[in-house]
Amino acid sequence: VWLYFWGCLASMAQIWAKEGHLDEVIQCRGFSGSALLVVFCNAIVGQSIAFIFKYANSIVKVYAVCAAMLCTSVVSAILFGTVPAFEEVAGCLVVMVSTFLYYIPSEWLLSTDTDVFESLVTWSFGPGTTDESESTRKGK
Repeated sequence: VWLYFWGCLASMAQIWAKEGHLDEVIQCRGFSGSALLVVFCNAIVGQSIAFIFKYANSIVKVYAVCAAMLCTSVVSAILFGTVPAFEEVAGCLVVMVSTFLYYIPSEWLLSTDTDVFESLVTWSFGPGTTDESESTRKGK
């Protein structure tokens, strides 16, 4: 918040030094409603980025920006009927795979395929069991 305060103060000082008055800036003359909405949205984005950096790290911010790009392209396709280009689809796939690899446990990355398969089977059938075919082969 203090960074925005000092930024606004410095901008007003620059406009006052250049124009000699702040009347038009304070009354927002020459700005349409959509321009004010853009300024408001950018202020919200700045606050959310500050929140992310305070409670998370820069990697999470990069993933948030990439997820926003993904959401924007999906909403654009739904609302405006735009057809995504190959580069956009490939970029979204890279973001999804990268997010998956970043957030999965490191044990999965270091384990073999059979270890992962066994953990998935144990997870789906419950602890202490493997699969149906193995128990029928043993005559249970």
